Amino acid sequence: MNKNILCIFIISIFLLGGCAAALDSILTESSPSEVLRKAEEAHSELTGVEVSFVEDYTDFTDTGSMVIDIAGNESYVTLDEDNLSIYINDDDTLVENSSGEVESWGDSGVFAEVENMVALDKNPLTYYKDIDNDIYDKFDLEKEKNQYILTYTGSKDDAKHLGKAITFYQLTGFDDFDETIDLLDMEVKEFDLKLVINSASFLVEKIEQQLTYKFEDDPEDTEINIVHQFDEYDDIGEIVRLEATVADGEGLNKNDSGEKKDLKEEDKELYEKEAAEYVEALIQATVFQDADEFIKKAPKSMSEEDKKAEAEVQRDFFKDIYVQNTKDNMEGTGVTDKEISDLADAFLKALSTTKYEIVDSEAMSDEDFVVTVSIQGIDDSKVYQDTEDQLYDAVKKENFSEDEIFSKNMELLIKNYKEVDSLLDPVEVKVDVTKEGEGSYLVMMQDQFLVGGFVQ
Repeated sequence: MNKNILCIFIISIFLLGGCAAALDSILTESSPSEVLRKAEEAHSELTGVEVSFVEDYTDFTDTGSMVIDIAGNESYVTLDEDNLSIYINDDDTLVENSSGEVESWGDSGVFAEVENMVALDKNPLTYYKDIDNDIYDKFDLEKEKNQYILTYTGSKDDAKHLGKAITFYQLTGFDDFDETIDLLDMEVKEFDLKLVINSASFLVEKIEQQLTYKFEDDPEDTEINIVHQFDEYDDIGEIVRLEATVADGEGLNKNDSGEKKDLKEEDKELYEKEAAEYVEALIQATVFQDADEFIKKAPKSMSEEDKKAEAEVQRDFFKDIYVQNTKDNMEGTGVTDKEISDLADAFLKALSTTKYEIVDSEAMSDEDFVVTVSIQGIDDSKVYQDTEDQLYDAVKKENFSEDEIFSKNMELLIKNYKEVDSLLDPVEVKVDVTKEGEGSYLVMMQDQFLVGGFVQ
């Protein structure tokens, strides 16, 4: 087409009503990446959004709604099936249960899955782009009435990376998944994604995502189908701010002063025994990295399938979180992923020398238990002090660059963890356990037995 004619054609469009949308349609209809780029930009200018959702998992379904104040960085989430309302801001996560009590969960990570939903819906385009920077080039585009329909067409490897990264975020709350240190041991069997975008505003109207995966040695696939419907933009009204009505230590993880509910003596003894068994199983899977021992020591009321699945997840994520925390702490130092992985292995080797004994289990209510563990842990302070002294001596003898100093520090730290050969005197630590249902127990704070117990 002659350039001047094209210019006249475009100008004539501007003289008609709704010219901007028409022009965008002409210029972007054949370019999925341009539609997605414009959608990212449109969402970056939003101050708030309301979303309704259905998330269908293999064994259960979550439905609910979210009101997200993007400008104020606070959210209010309603989970219909669990009858919970969740308020999230920069400082806290507050949860209101069906009885009207509100409890603070801080940054415990219990609601990482909910926080993942909020992160997705604040700006779906940046959410996916942060995982795969080239994702905009991996969609097909169709135009239907006033909508763009974009369907993901990435390769099998692309889909595998997306599926793993999304699962990692859902389960841990960490948003910087690194496949080079991936310990998920999961196979992504299918990943489908469809985005419905308004062709006039370039705002996402609906997200449809389907993910099927299987953890190694797990006989069953996990299938997750989500649909998020964007109902309102900007004009979202005022967020309901929750205030804690339950004092710290008096909620799901109440301490020794918590009020006991009536329990039959036989049930009390059984649940206390199972709570102790669960803590011991958890220690085996995390501290000692032994999934088989978790399965052996876990309460008999847990199904074999649940034992196996949790054993592997607890084992892998314990190491993965250590690796991720170390990576975050060493960012910008030039330390390599291999050095961080070697440090994790050395740290776990040191932990494998520790000793422990379950000495007591007490019911605080029909759902809450305190398990006391006697632990002979490693002297972590000595490991770091020895490393600091050795590094100082090394630097005095040789002229290291800054990167070489960090690398030398890692080398010495790895060596000192590997050489741990003595344990501290026994200390008793108390571990809070929640009974969530028949054969289902939960330890919210694994630091209760790790920090000050196995690591001192």
